[in-house]
Amino acid sequence: MKKNLSYWQDSLPAPPFIQLDRSTILNLNHVASWQAIDNRKLLIHLKEFNEPVKLGRTASERFKLIIKNQ
Repeated sequence: MKKNLSYWQDSLPAPPFIQLDRSTILNLNHVASWQAIDNRKLLIHLKEFNEPVKLGRTASERFKLIIKNQ
């Protein structure tokens, strides 16, 4: 069964699930670390995953704001 992102955003508890952009929901409990690629983009390292997730400008700005306010 295919569900759209708004379905998951409404169904998942926030926090730890946050919507970072129109195609990304992130579980903050699974973030191991992050690093800046440049001034506007981030690499998110998730627990139990080998490859980091690259966030674009909008998602990176939202992630930094959420982390700052925690």
